[in-house]
Amino acid sequence: MRASAAREREGDVPMNEAPAIMVLDRNARNLELVEDLLRRAGYRTAGVSDLEDAQRLIVEETGIAMALLDIGGFDSSVWQVCAALHDKGIPFLVVSPGRNEAAERQGYARGARGFLIKPLTVKQLLGLVRSLLGTSA
Repeated sequence: MRASAAREREGDVPMNEAPAIMVLDRNARNLELVEDLLRRAGYRTAGVSDLEDAQRLIVEETGIAMALLDIGGFDSSVWQVCAALHDKGIPFLVVSPGRNEAAERQGYARGARGFLIKPLTVKQLLGLVRSLLGTSA
């Protein structure tokens, strides 16, 4: 994965050994927390904090198994990222800072496999990721 498009962490499992999950979150601390959680659960992560890097990663990286998109703080351009993931056949979950029926409809209309509302529990998040990927990691 390109360093300009995604932060790779030391200790990541090689891509051929673990599914890679793209994590989009504008909040750097939340991005770090989610990536750490997923890595501890046995997944490889590619974290991005802006929409341009997300689009670039979707186009350039062929090993993304799924994506987790926190839409908080982004404008309607975030739906283009969802559409690009859907067009490439990459399953994704949308995370929202609060209940928003319009955003939920937008996410599902662009192919989201689930719509989660913060705060999330570790059990809930990992259960959905495992289900989406068909893994027990």
